Amino acid sequence: MCNNPFISVIINNYNYGSFIYKCINSVIRQTYKKIEIIIVDDGSTDNSRDVINSFCDSRIVKVFKKNGGQASAFNAGFEVAKGEIIAFLDSDDWWKNVKLERIVAWHNFLKGDYVMLQHLVKVWDNGKEYLYKPALYSGDCFIHTQVTGELGLFVGTSGLVFSRKILERIMPVPLQFKISADAYLTRTSFIFGRVVSIPEILGYYRKHNNAVLGNNAYSHIEFHKNILFPALNDFYKKNLINFRFDVSAYKTTKLQYVELHKSYLRNKIKEIIQKYNKFAFFGAGQYLEWLHSTMLDFPSGNVVAILDDNPAYKEFWNIIPMKPNDCNLSEIGAIVLASDCKQDILRKRCIEIFGDSFPIIDLYEGLPKGPYPK
Repeated sequence: MCNNPFISVIINNYNYGSFIYKCINSVIRQTYKKIEIIIVDDGSTDNSRDVINSFCDSRIVKVFKKNGGQASAFNAGFEVAKGEIIAFLDSDDWWKNVKLERIVAWHNFLKGDYVMLQHLVKVWDNGKEYLYKPALYSGDCFIHTQVTGELGLFVGTSGLVFSRKILERIMPVPLQFKISADAYLTRTSFIFGRVVSIPEILGYYRKHNNAVLGNNAYSHIEFHKNILFPALNDFYKKNLINFRFDVSAYKTTKLQYVELHKSYLRNKIKEIIQKYNKFAFFGAGQYLEWLHSTMLDFPSGNVVAILDDNPAYKEFWNIIPMKPNDCNLSEIGAIVLASDCKQDILRKRCIEIFGDSFPIIDLYEGLPKGPYPK
């Protein structure tokens, strides 16, 4: 391991000529300089090539190829990469200028003992900013997935960093991953060691209609059952890993379970209302977004506050999330944890803030531990 490791940054681009300048510039401006910047243009038909060619930095390696999808772009970038550390960046996103400096600090602190690093990121949504995930997992994430079935353990491409020695064991990415190729990298690399999550915001995801993050037409269910699970099962088989995702069960039972899941939550919240009348949700992340979309007219009027250490700007039931210290707590009868997988983290935080002032309710208490399909 080198104390000043050489880092390869792989930027994949397809028709993001309007975004890629900011992306590339955020890498050029990194405070850590021992890097190469590999820009893979996957057959863009807009002005992307002109924007890419406007950069003359000697550290930039430009790869122009026919369109083949994100996996093929990842593979082409890795083929020419020389770094001990490989960082991926989507061309519609960007980093803080200290990102790679912080990556190296963690790399040295851990003495290279990790398969993947990830860090907190903010979503940039038409000028509004909010955390993509309020908390990230570290440790043996493969065991966690085996026990719980949970997949949402990781951020996306632009928040992921891998050791080269691990990528050599899992690349190339199968070409059927036209998008979401990072899902393959994360769920193959984690069988070989520990994941470490850095509790710092080091980058930004841009939310827009063409990205997976902002694309309502993108079906995670179809992606999982038709592309991700079969590819992962093939990889596990080749590497003699005694674990498989049950694709057939996923096809037949998950959609049925969604309705049971929603019914259970409605009944649970009715019980909370009957007992406490008014309550506050703690957590204003992706889970609450899903819950709100599921119960647009319910339990409106009984939710008196939505509390979060890093509140989003989005309204839920006509309520704007706020920090706990900014809330009038006099009407609250209970705190409901707005999560299906991070309840322990949220409960600990509520106790730190409120002590024993309120009952803290886990919507899933008494149920088997995840996953709860949405």
